[in-house]
Amino acid sequence: MDKDEQALTSFRLATSENVQQYALKTKNGAYVKLSASAHALLQAVNNGLTFAEIAAIMTTQQNKSVAAQDVAVAYEKLVKKIKSQEISSTTRLTGFWFTWTILPKAFVKKVGRPLTRLFYPINAALLLISVAAIIAAFLNQPDSWRFMPSFASFALLLLGFFFHEVGHATALLSFGEKPGGIGIAAYWIVPVFFSDVSAGWRLPRLQRIVVALGGLYFQIIVCGAYGGLYLVTKWEPLHAAVVAILVSSLFTLLPVFKMDGYWIISDLLGVTNLDQQRLTILTHLWHKINDRTTKALPWPTLISVAVFSYTLVSVVTAVYFLTQGLALRWPHILAYPSLIFDLLQRLTTKTDTLSFAFLEQIIMETYIVFAIIFALFWFLRTGFHIFKHRWSMLQKPNMSRV
Repeated sequence: MDKDEQALTSFRLATSENVQQYALKTKNGAYVKLSASAHALLQAVNNGLTFAEIAAIMTTQQNKSVAAQDVAVAYEKLVKKIKSQEISSTTRLTGFWFTWTILPKAFVKKVGRPLTRLFYPINAALLLISVAAIIAAFLNQPDSWRFMPSFASFALLLLGFFFHEVGHATALLSFGEKPGGIGIAAYWIVPVFFSDVSAGWRLPRLQRIVVALGGLYFQIIVCGAYGGLYLVTKWEPLHAAVVAILVSSLFTLLPVFKMDGYWIISDLLGVTNLDQQRLTILTHLWHKINDRTTKALPWPTLISVAVFSYTLVSVVTAVYFLTQGLALRWPHILAYPSLIFDLLQRLTTKTDTLSFAFLEQIIMETYIVFAIIFALFWFLRTGFHIFKHRWSMLQKPNMSRV
């Protein structure tokens, strides 16, 4: 056992699973979920016990003989699995395929520390009441939902998104955990800000929900400030920024996408990797329908029903967004080759000029077309994996009890 292996320390993970789960932080900052037996083995090694001593303890606990060699092999496999997770977690496509930290964790901690006062219950209550009053006054105006975007309104919106991430980091700080850096990322093909709050796995579920809501809390405060300034100045970019923030806040709460709403539902249910439980649910149902023996779901009945409902709603919502997007943008997709041909003609013909409006149209249409292609690819790939998994189950013999 080398020094690096002895440094592997795990902690209790707050979930709703029937069996206690644990987690371990790897060298690259990723968190790996561990079973109770894996946690006990790591703890024993970290406490300085030899494999022979661990084997003796296990023999007593399990009332059957366990050899030191068996413990050594189990520990070696566990360490190898953790190290493989360390490597794969940095390259596996999870939605965020590009990240760039622009504010290091030391700076985020320094900025966020004084802002933790905003999470004091009395301060939060007063702020939310004030913001609600301002937004109500804003929405009480004629044509309050009009949207006239501009570069200024886009810049204001980006500032609101940035403070959203500061809110997540500050919420984590308010519970005594250290946030990571803040930066920009690509979620599938959408550019976004991100905040590394993975240390939140050490928190109880309710506190993790507050961390998930912390971003919206700060974003709504910024929205209230913009709304108040607009009511005084009537500057149109402020109006557009308020409308955009309100709409984006509602969209962020959708639990289908891996945004704030997803993490809120995940922590509320106490189910880690909620988006990866679809196959677990579908496999379990398939075995039940076909009268096959199957493992019990790892959660209580009520939570299992909720996870099944989430799976159903997420699939239906994904199909809805995809079909609506295709229906709305299909004429533009068909016209896209002509648009590219027009661009090539303008580039090769001196008489035609490339106006800013035309270039803006090219960029937006290209982005939308590739977004739809990417969404189709993701949907078809997911369907293929589900079909492949179900087909493999059909090939297995029925092991149901008679």
